[in-house]
Amino acid sequence: MIAILGKISRAFGKFATILACLILIAVFLVISAGVVCRFTGLRLSWTEELARWGLISLCYVGASAALRNRQHIGVNILVNALPVKSAKIVVGFAYLVCMVIVIYFFLTAGKPP
Repeated sequence: MIAILGKISRAFGKFATILACLILIAVFLVISAGVVCRFTGLRLSWTEELARWGLISLCYVGASAALRNRQHIGVNILVNALPVKSAKIVVGFAYLVCMVIVIYFFLTAGKPP
């Protein structure tokens, strides 16, 4: 079971990395189109909003891809500074906190505040 979950995790990690690259290219193209159109006198109001949502999604997808690929600088600095046994405990606790937060947001999504 652990091997299957590892394969699924690696597949999602590769997918997240590719998706982050595609989002980055799309944001670049949208911003470039907005700049070019602004110089030609055509104002496209949707480019700013689409670029904003693209950057927000890039942050979430890129952070998850970096965490899966162990390239997230903040996590690596903290974990590498600890002894191996303590690092495993901290990483396990961090995963537990993340799971609790995701479950909380999943259960409260769509409910009025």
